[in-house]
Amino acid sequence: MIQTIENWVNEEERKTLVDYIINNEERIKKLGPDLYGSTASLYGSTGKDSLTGRWTVFNFLSDPIVSQILGPKFLSLVGEAHITVWANIFRKGEYIGPHKHFHETTNMVSGNLFLDGPKDIGTCFTCGKRESGYGTLVYFPATTVHWVDPNPTDELRISMAFDVHFNNAGEDTNLPLIHLVPERESVLKAAW
Repeated sequence: MIQTIENWVNEEERKTLVDYIINNEERIKKLGPDLYGSTASLYGSTGKDSLTGRWTVFNFLSDPIVSQILGPKFLSLVGEAHITVWANIFRKGEYIGPHKHFHETTNMVSGNLFLDGPKDIGTCFTCGKRESGYGTLVYFPATTVHWVDPNPTDELRISMAFDVHFNNAGEDTNLPLIHLVPERESVLKAAW
C-alpha cells in the first residue's frame, strides 16, 4: 500500500535540505562510483555520475544538518530501525527507470521525499502516478515497482529517497545504515 504524508517537512526545513543537497552534490559524488544503472537521460547520456548512484557510499542521515531535521521525523514514523537515506537530482531530460529496492519479500519500507522542482512529474507506480507537493513524503513496501518520468524543464528535480530495514534486516550488507534508536535517557528522567 502506498502512503502519503503532505508537508512532512516544513518550508524552512525543505529549503535547508535543498541547499544542503545542491551544495554537497560534487563532494558526495567523489566518495565513490555511480553504482546505479537505472538513471538515464533523454539526450543520449547514460545518466552515469548521478547523485542517486551514490546511495551505497553516503547516507545523508549521517550529516548533522540532515539528521537534525529528518532523524526525529523518521523515528516518529518508523520507530527503531536501520535506515539509509540518499538524494536525487534530475536535470532536464533525466529520469529513473522502473525499479524496486528489493526483489524478495522483505521486512522493509522504501520511499521518497519531494523537495524541489516540477511538481507534476511525480512518482509513477504500476497503479498510477502520484504528483507531489513540496515537502511531501511517499512511502511503500520495498518490493513496489516505481519510477520517475523525464524532467522536461530546466528546473532541478530534487528529492530524497530511503530504505527502512526492520528487525536488523540489512545489518549484513555493506550499506551505510544508520540505526535509529529512541532516546531512552529522557524517558528514564521522566520516570523519576
